[in-house]
Amino acid sequence: MQCRWVGKKVDLHSLSKRIGEFYEHRGFKTTIEHSKDTYKVIGVSRIDGKLRMSSVNIRGNPDDFTVEFSGSEGGRFSILLGPLVTLFGGGVFVLERLKSQEFYEGLEKDFWISVEQAVEQLTVS
Repeated sequence: MQCRWVGKKVDLHSLSKRIGEFYEHRGFKTTIEHSKDTYKVIGVSRIDGKLRMSSVNIRGNPDDFTVEFSGSEGGRFSILLGPLVTLFGGGVFVLERLKSQEFYEGLEKDFWISVEQAVEQLTVS
């Protein structure tokens, strides 16, 4: 999912640091990459024995920027095939995909709350 802000005059470097802190508070190791008009924040962690990864792209300028969240959930197709897969003994894989999807949905929900607060605090009047 992505969101766009216009006319906020937000320091995008500071916003990328805040997003990095969001991940760190949840036990992720983070890296921040910067090029021309894009910041990329990558968070990686091992949670419940599973590797979890998420990234955020911040594109634009302080007056007009977009924040895009991406979680490595994937596998929705296997969830849709759940009943068929379970019939052949693959229910454990469907369950793991559901747990993964639930994790990333919760992370994204908390992420957007945190970003809204950060943008509000970093807005220059």
